[in-house]
Amino acid sequence: MSIASNERDLSRIVTAIQQIEQGRLNVTGRCVLQAGSDTTSVAAMNCGAQSIVVPIAMSAAAAAEIASGNFFVQSVSNGSFVLKHTNSASTDRVFGFVCIG
Repeated sequence: MSIASNERDLSRIVTAIQQIEQGRLNVTGRCVLQAGSDTTSVAAMNCGAQSIVVPIAMSAAAAAEIASGNFFVQSVSNGSFVLKHTNSASTDRVFGFVCIG
């Protein structure tokens, strides 16, 4: 749920607060590492330049990428972040992510 800064409907505001209390935050997403490249840019609308990005392997190939030692968050900016990784033809390196802050 998204609440505008000028929201006046109290029920929408209460619902948003209840969802936050239940752990439902708009801070997660999924991405697949770009094949044939050593970086992947990920759009994340709630990500800010000072956010912390936590990628989570969602496939065996993604877990292997982490284990390679060549995987890390290269940069974070407003609305996106860049993952650095091994240049591979693999198309199944699937990651979930959390972007906090």
